[in-house]
Amino acid sequence: GHLQERTTDACDRYAQRLQANEVHNAAALIIDVPTGEVRAYVGNLTRAGADHAGQVDIVRARRSTGSVLKPFLYADMLQSGELLPDMLVADVPTQYNGFAPRNFDEQYSGATPASEALARSLNVPAVRELRKHGVDRTLRTLRAMGLASVDRTADDYGLSLIVGGAESSLWEIGGAYASMARILENFGRGGKSYHPGDVHAPLILAGTSADPDTAAWDPPLSAASIHFTLKALREVNRPEDEQGWKAFASKERIAWKTGTSVGHRDAWAVGMSDRWCVAVWTGNASGEGRPGLTGTLASAPLMFDLFALLPKGQGFDVPFDELVQAAICPMSGHLAGIDCPMADTLWIPRPGTRTAACPYHRHINVDDQEHWRVPPGEGHNTAWFILPPAMERYYAIRHPAYRTMPPLLDGLTSEDVVMEVLYPERGARLLIPTELDGSRGKAVVEVAHRDGDATINWDLDGVFLGTTKGEHRMALDPADGEHRLTLTDQNGRTLHHAFTVVGHDRH
Repeated sequence: GHLQERTTDACDRYAQRLQANEVHNAAALIIDVPTGEVRAYVGNLTRAGADHAGQVDIVRARRSTGSVLKPFLYADMLQSGELLPDMLVADVPTQYNGFAPRNFDEQYSGATPASEALARSLNVPAVRELRKHGVDRTLRTLRAMGLASVDRTADDYGLSLIVGGAESSLWEIGGAYASMARILENFGRGGKSYHPGDVHAPLILAGTSADPDTAAWDPPLSAASIHFTLKALREVNRPEDEQGWKAFASKERIAWKTGTSVGHRDAWAVGMSDRWCVAVWTGNASGEGRPGLTGTLASAPLMFDLFALLPKGQGFDVPFDELVQAAICPMSGHLAGIDCPMADTLWIPRPGTRTAACPYHRHINVDDQEHWRVPPGEGHNTAWFILPPAMERYYAIRHPAYRTMPPLLDGLTSEDVVMEVLYPERGARLLIPTELDGSRGKAVVEVAHRDGDATINWDLDGVFLGTTKGEHRMALDPADGEHRLTLTDQNGRTLHHAFTVVGHDRH
């Protein structure tokens, strides 16, 4: 119909912008959310021509997913009671068996609300969350949502699954996002929570829908978890270069996610309203990467051009049947604990009541100026927001209002945690890499200390290794087996940290 023509025209007009950066191919899908019918299908750019594989249908091609799978993990963790929407998650240097995720901007925020980590597409929190949730469980959810091309084993993908290690097609991704929107849109319709058949691939022919089974059915993701996922993808502040689109996105109530594959070979953007799902891929069929080829810069503008062709949606209803009100600490996003000075009453997914209470507030006694901690009975008692050393180190730089805990007045002792090993984690099984020439490599251990000028003495299994100041990193080459690292700072405070070395990682 004429939407197909207008979509093709919009893609061809947009192609000039792409070609200026030597990007020659693009594909787009517009899916009707309630029915799942495909209303427009652009398999490639008309102007790509024979030189640039213009005859290839890229909608069905398997490409690296970049960050577009992250919303499914966030939703899965909300519905399994492992996360609250705005709970602080760690964004600190992280390494698991030599895999070290990096954020796009190479920065760390220390701690960031999970909703913001998703909207800003931070890789480090996503990898940490995947490790907590489990690669196997995540794969089951992705496949249940229709991502059949994500077909390798959990061991094969490892933690790279969530940062572009998997491949899928625009067809599957558009279908999975449209299904996510459909579960939420149909929730509670006709007195039933869920409708069998809501999760399905896009339909090319009208009326070919799967026969819905009338039995009770639980979808792979709950309406409540999808509600908060789309809320994060609609509302949270975007990086600076996306501010111009914020007005558009909020006016349309569009939830959208971008993705960029390693080497800038694939740029994705997928957006949803209660009526439409628009999915766009741009790149080169040849696989050649281009510097400016990111989901944000290359694909999102075309996605918004396509939304502009469509009638506006009404917005989704809130699935209150699956929500419950809870007291939430505004500083941590956790359930408020007894030490939290304030609490907001917010709606959360029901399973969120199982999450831990805020671990970051504690009551301490301070003098009147709050410069020192003093013995009980002196000064006054106050609730202090204190993050673990690794989170604090990066968080404090970006949050000038954050105050580190005052030191103890001379002579008082305390059980304060002042040091933290960033990696390997306590009790971790560590693989020592093998270098290209076959020799045994080294594992780098990194430590955070609350005091920026601290000096730390390192001891491994009773052998003195050396001293670090300011930046605390040390390359170790321990033999296979169990080890105990002892760190002692200039004030004599010690930290013991056990880990196990298991054989070599031969790449």
